[in-house]
Amino acid sequence: WDKESGNPMCSIFSSDGQFKSFYLSKLEKLKINEDIYAKTGRVPDSSYSAFKWGYLVQNAATIKDSLDKGTLSLGTVDSWITYNLTGRKAYVTDYTHAASTLLFNIKALDWDEFLVNEFQLSLECLPQVSRSMSMFGVTDGFISLPDGIPILAIATTNSVELLGLGGYKFGDGYLNFDTTGHFMLNTGQELSDFGDGKNRVILPGFKEI
Repeated sequence: WDKESGNPMCSIFSSDGQFKSFYLSKLEKLKINEDIYAKTGRVPDSSYSAFKWGYLVQNAATIKDSLDKGTLSLGTVDSWITYNLTGRKAYVTDYTHAASTLLFNIKALDWDEFLVNEFQLSLECLPQVSRSMSMFGVTDGFISLPDGIPILAIATTNSVELLGLGGYKFGDGYLNFDTTGHFMLNTGQELSDFGDGKNRVILPGFKEI
């Protein structure tokens, strides 16, 4: 969306043939090497935001112009919702959503400049990242909600499922038979490298607010 107007700059698009071609060419360039996996904890595929944002910047003139002018905002749905809930003041996300973009370094807990540049984006168009339980802002002028309600938590569904089922300790895990089916295991505070291409997910971080 545009930082000056606050309005979306494009419609939702599907993984059509043109996007698939972009994805495959970018994937070949990245070569899914160990450095990429080590940085993001993810095995790249076309569902990640980085590929979609990179495609838009290189194929939509208005979005490329906005990037060049420094008025482009890129974010997952949590960023868009929080931005609007706070009267277009807070441009934020949490570690779990940032880690799902393929642009976030899970060791440094920050956007990875190398990957951002690879997709021809800029750090300035990405939101500020915080722990999942942080003061992200307060409601301001949003429809019928009272002003001043604090927004204190943001997290992806997958990342909170394990904690919601009581999986707080090393070795705790669960198997979920949803539309994709997945197994999640708590591997503790150290990054575990199983060496077999399994995605690593950041669990929500907590701090005193």
